[in-house]
Amino acid sequence: MKKILVPTDFSANATHAAEYAYQLAGQLHAGLVLCNAVTVPAEAPQAGLLVWPMEETELLLIDSEEELKKLKAGMQQHDRSEQFRPAVTFIEKAGY
Repeated sequence: MKKILVPTDFSANATHAAEYAYQLAGQLHAGLVLCNAVTVPAEAPQAGLLVWPMEETELLLIDSEEELKKLKAGMQQHDRSEQFRPAVTFIEKAGY
């Protein structure tokens, strides 16, 4: 099965792009993968200058997952097509 990868930072423009990709995936009979890279401050080049608790990293990943779930639900809720509905999956990882 074909899949379209859609990176997002949850901005208005990224949300619009994801909605467009969802419609395109429906026309192509493809799946959709939403992706969010969570920037962890402790991994930044100046990380030696700050202390970052590991629990905070987990909270950032949980928040990212919740936002991806909302984005997925919003796209599926507004889908009025009677035809193919794309399967939407998502992934969130710490990184750049």
